[in-house]
Amino acid sequence: MGEHNTNHTAAEQFIARWTGKTASELSSAQSFVIELCALLGVAPPTHELDYMFERPITFSHGDGSTSAGRIDCYLRGHFVLEAKKVKAGPATKGFDDALLRARLVALNAQRAAEEEKGTVRWLRPEFHDPAQRAAAQGQAGSDGSTLQNSELSAHIPPGLQPGLAMDMPLPASGPATGATPAKASRKGKSAAPTDAAPAAPASSTDAQAWPAALPEQVREVAAVLAASPAAVPLAAIEARFKGRGPWKKSLPRILETLEALGRARREGHGWRN
Repeated sequence: MGEHNTNHTAAEQFIARWTGKTASELSSAQSFVIELCALLGVAPPTHELDYMFERPITFSHGDGSTSAGRIDCYLRGHFVLEAKKVKAGPATKGFDDALLRARLVALNAQRAAEEEKGTVRWLRPEFHDPAQRAAAQGQAGSDGSTLQNSELSAHIPPGLQPGLAMDMPLPASGPATGATPAKASRKGKSAAPTDAAPAAPASSTDAQAWPAALPEQVREVAAVLAASPAAVPLAAIEARFKGRGPWKKSLPRILETLEALGRARREGHGWRN
């Protein structure tokens, strides 16, 4: 009981001592952390890179450039601490960006360390892991013939997800829609089939209406690819449909979604199942 009261009193004194401090971040952040460690009964930061103040890091930017930075307090595998003195409260953009950046740096360092030891955390192992992907391609059944809601929702923007109702089988591969059958020779025998060629664009009278709902759009585009024995150019896919408005702008995203799901792949200037 006495120990509990002592700890409670120490905590209240710590809070009172730091409440309303007007000193700058640079002059007070490390003192705050050291006192907090003493209050919690844990070791304060050291001069080692695994647990230190002002941990040097390198930021990698989307354009390929890098810049030097520091983490106010860092403990490998446990936390990064960024001390920010903000007048508008901790919800300001600068505060959030600093914490997010520090968190991403820590996660990237953890990922690199794991991969050096041979542990790779695949985002979708069945698709990205070469070994699992090869095994999956050799299996038959619903895993290779059905588009699942759970697969689609991870790749479709949230605003387009309401009303998503897929789980429908893909059409079996077969001759390309609109393909011309082999012409009979004068002796009544069928001519030898030639190598598969990209499916010819459908005429305006053969084109089907572009579906209104996203799930049907994905299904119909997948059907066009599955029905062709060869890669289908984007222009040929567009020719299979007709509709009003800028519906053609959504085709590249749908094809990329099917590619992410393992239902389509690029080949030259076209797409195939």
